[in-house]
Amino acid sequence: MYAKLVFDGESKSYAPIDKYDRELYEVAAYRLSAISPDRIVSPAGHLSEGYNTRQAMRWGFKRWRDFFNARQLYCLGLLGQSIKEQESSAEREALCALFSGTLEFNNMFCSFKGEGTGAVRHMFSHHVLRPERAPLEAHPWGTPKSSGSFSTLFKSRLLRAQNYKSDPHDIVWEDDVASRRHHISVPLVEVGADRWEAVTADSACLPYVDDSFDLVVTDPPYFDNVHYSELADFFHSWLRCLAPFPEYNAEADTTRSSAEAQSTDANHFREAMGRIFAESARVLKRTGSMVFSFHHGDIEAWVSLCLALQRAGLVVTAIQPIKAEMSTSSTKRGSNAPNNLDSLVVCRPSDSARACLGNTVEDAFATALSRLGAIRDSGVLVGEGDVRSVVAGSIIALSTMPDREDERADLLARAQELAEAACADW
Repeated sequence: MYAKLVFDGESKSYAPIDKYDRELYEVAAYRLSAISPDRIVSPAGHLSEGYNTRQAMRWGFKRWRDFFNARQLYCLGLLGQSIKEQESSAEREALCALFSGTLEFNNMFCSFKGEGTGAVRHMFSHHVLRPERAPLEAHPWGTPKSSGSFSTLFKSRLLRAQNYKSDPHDIVWEDDVASRRHHISVPLVEVGADRWEAVTADSACLPYVDDSFDLVVTDPPYFDNVHYSELADFFHSWLRCLAPFPEYNAEADTTRSSAEAQSTDANHFREAMGRIFAESARVLKRTGSMVFSFHHGDIEAWVSLCLALQRAGLVVTAIQPIKAEMSTSSTKRGSNAPNNLDSLVVCRPSDSARACLGNTVEDAFATALSRLGAIRDSGVLVGEGDVRSVVAGSIIALSTMPDREDERADLLARAQELAEAACADW
């Protein structure tokens, strides 16, 4: 420790660490070592080799508890233990979810969003497991001026969700101004059980009959980007000790599954996504649509994706670039070719699809440039990575149309050529 952020009731300021601060830490470290294991929750398990976990393992992080200092382990452990001792209920599950969110902001991979602001940048702001040069130890329970703490997240997440559940609002445009309007959507508490259903299932084996849905909306993994199940083990190391609900598999060392679609191998990604898309096509009505977001600058990722769609009998009818999430991350801001857009990919069953992308490469290319230009003109930053992804995806998507799979090699070559040309002109 070398500095602390102090709030005096009116303003925040930095002060040097003194003997009192070091003694406080030593007290917490001693209490952690002295407390009985049955009176405190601790993260369990080791990091397993993987695309993202390897990033932390190279820095010497072997166990999930290594992501926390002694005071964080003690404070979070007592908080987790208090939740664990609550009677099983929906409220207890909600508190477990809140505790899980608190972990993101209270570990030694966190930092300040901006010097002097006091706001905490959570550990997954980069979507990687990279330790900080100057980690921030935040206040786990929190004060009224804290960010990322249990008490402040209780208000901003749980209470906010509860309020929306009972009194939902929608964003509407009136005179070119966005405003909230209540009483448009029906409060969830008033919706009957026959109106909605939430299930946990394998997306390649859904518990529904054929032709059930008018619309399928999904968010597939982006080929080799961000292995979420590896990152999820960070939370699992704590939650398995809380056993948040009876069905939770607390005995498992990891949340990873051999059936997941995330992969750095193009063939594995194509086969896994093919099974998921085929199942989506099965439950989709012939007049229905499937929509998902995708982004990747590697043309091979789009080839694998479109192969999976074509084999599932789905045709891409539109690709609409949109502003992406996490575009304010320092990783994206510091890139020479920042990725600031995702593509909404719209698909229909092949027997009811229309060639909305156009029948030729030139049509698809022109449409892609037009939509990218419209976004740029609206003030959104569009990087070369975005141009490459949208142009290549729009051209390769033509291969999903019936009787055009033989053109795939030519479409790939044209996609590479025109994507590079577009980036050069951008």
